[in-house]
Amino acid sequence: MFTFDVFDRYCTKNLLVQNMASAISDLRIKRIFLIHSILREGSSKSALELSTILEGKGLAVNERIVKADIQFLRDLGAPIPMGNKHYNFKYSKPFTILEAIEGIDFDEVDEVLSYFYQLYKRVPKASFLELDKVFLAFQNRTVLLEKDNVDSIQFEEVNYSGKKWLGDLIKYIQEGRTLRFRYKPFTLEEGERIVLPILLKEYNNRWFLIGLEQETRNYQNFALDRISSKPLPTTEPLTLTEATDIKSLFRNMIGVSTEGEPDKIKAYISNPRAQYVLTKPWHSSQKAKEVEGGMEFEWFVVLNRELKAKILEHLPDIEILEPASLKDWLRGVLEKSLGRYQ
Repeated sequence: MFTFDVFDRYCTKNLLVQNMASAISDLRIKRIFLIHSILREGSSKSALELSTILEGKGLAVNERIVKADIQFLRDLGAPIPMGNKHYNFKYSKPFTILEAIEGIDFDEVDEVLSYFYQLYKRVPKASFLELDKVFLAFQNRTVLLEKDNVDSIQFEEVNYSGKKWLGDLIKYIQEGRTLRFRYKPFTLEEGERIVLPILLKEYNNRWFLIGLEQETRNYQNFALDRISSKPLPTTEPLTLTEATDIKSLFRNMIGVSTEGEPDKIKAYISNPRAQYVLTKPWHSSQKAKEVEGGMEFEWFVVLNRELKAKILEHLPDIEILEPASLKDWLRGVLEKSLGRYQ
């Protein structure tokens, strides 16, 4: 677990972050992020105004403490102009705390990611691949520091072995390095894979590496928990022969299975299940309209196994309206299942 003791040791390799570690405390973290959240919105506040806001959040401060915290943000690189004692503080240009630690040494990134993994469980919409949101998750962590809050909230705990590869994979994706590792699919023999990593994607508490595989020359997904050896750079580089917007491809699907092109899916779901789907959308493309007895939904996604699993999860309240191929698939599944009970 990435504790503040580990944080102190880790930060000795980065002067700006070392300054942060040397004066850090839970209460100061909370103050720093509250001030940051105010200033990043474009607000211009005096030390008195900031101290009043912080006191309203239950933090006992004065103008001297606020000014010290402002200087602390300046030391991290925040663009807060100097002024006289009556000057209002503001960011002269957009700033994220991520900018303060761009010099991270990836030798110890596993510890950092282990810590962020804990944050991720508390703020599920934050993603390792959108690091600014991770730091917003860090901000939300300060809200959970009080014991009463922690005791009154329970999170789903998932012991996921694949997370140990995240640090290395993020680094190699950024560097464009081709990797060699051993991989064990569920139904095939374990073997060596040579892959140009493109993207990491999380789905259903599981992480997947999306990459161009040397043997097939196609994009494949690899569940991180099925990678059985440490991914290492290889001297056999792979290059993309044509520009492919792989991120756009994976935006148009539920999960990670690349099985054809996106298509319009329409389905009727009866109440009250329809209300559940309305409030917990399957995909960002979801559209819905009320009809008698329920709702009619529409998505634009790939017809892959994860979509089909969603459909089966919602039986018997769902009726596929289009496309015909999906209706035929569901009919076949139901007939086969029914045959087992006759």
